[in-house]
Amino acid sequence: MTVFFTSDTHFLHHNILRLANRPWMTCEEMYESMIVRWNAVVKPKDEVYHLGDVSLGSVTKTVEILRRLNGRKRLLWGNHDSSLRKKQVFLDEFEWCRNYYELKIQDSDAPKGVRRIVLCHYPLLTWNSAHHGSWMLHGHCHGKSDHLNETTTRHDVGVDSNNYTPISYATVKTIMAEKSYDFLDGRPRVLTEPDP
Repeated sequence: MTVFFTSDTHFLHHNILRLANRPWMTCEEMYESMIVRWNAVVKPKDEVYHLGDVSLGSVTKTVEILRRLNGRKRLLWGNHDSSLRKKQVFLDEFEWCRNYYELKIQDSDAPKGVRRIVLCHYPLLTWNSAHHGSWMLHGHCHGKSDHLNETTTRHDVGVDSNNYTPISYATVKTIMAEKSYDFLDGRPRVLTEPDP
């Protein structure tokens, strides 16, 4: 079982083709290509955390698309998901739906063997346990925040920043290996005594 992250699929949203400069002519081309890319990496038993803005189409067509996607899906609500929040047939496609979540993954390379990852549709400037090695994953920005995420341990998992494909925990780990947390909310802890 592998853990994957994605966001901002915007299935059935014609204007996203222009707004995010996506490389397709029609919504159908876009979602068909994204389904193929998703299922090429995600297996049926994998966990997928979708960080919001699933679709701007009808609930019926959205559910048809979701049922074609591999994985056990969990949803972090996005700002464009409001029309779907009360549709039970949509909710049934996810194991759960939340506004915010702190995921813990067993990883021997992480502090104390557990990697904490803060998940939210919106990017946070600072987040819980950031000083202690937690990461922040978000969507919402459609690749426009990538330059702000270059150094800190935050990453946009939206499809526009990740070749229109969910990314695995292993990929996130590789990305984060090149970064360190920007201490915006205080001074970093001194882990060792300075030389006299």
